[in-house]
Amino acid sequence: MNSKSFVQSTIFELLPSYSLTPLATIFIPPLLLENVEDTIKENVHPAWNKMLSKGRHFVLKTNSLDDLTEVADWSRTALVEPAVPLSLQQRIAYQSVIKRVSRWAVLEVLGSCHCIATQWKDPHSHSQEIKLDGAIKKPCKVF
Repeated sequence: MNSKSFVQSTIFELLPSYSLTPLATIFIPPLLLENVEDTIKENVHPAWNKMLSKGRHFVLKTNSLDDLTEVADWSRTALVEPAVPLSLQQRIAYQSVIKRVSRWAVLEVLGSCHCIATQWKDPHSHSQEIKLDGAIKKPCKVF
């Protein structure tokens, strides 16, 4: 018989193991459908293989900061250094992707047009301020 009694067991030994990492859900607007399909065909990152088609949207469900980095960086690069001129609606669509990622993770700027998800966001923290051009600013503290 086990030397520990039921009372001495910790709660973690009694419960099944669950991941404490959140499952982030990122919706990609329908306006970016062609761009997402092109990126999926290029197979540049495993995050794009996790995309599911839900109606007119693509949805990424992940618990990996690396996947969130890929999607946020893809959007920010398209905003800062677009391959073709973007319409206002396309700019707003890319911006919404960055905002959706920033709800789940803290984004930090790398160089002139890239960003990286550095850690999972505290659910009680204030959201980051992100400008329309894709610039990511540090969150303001509200007292």
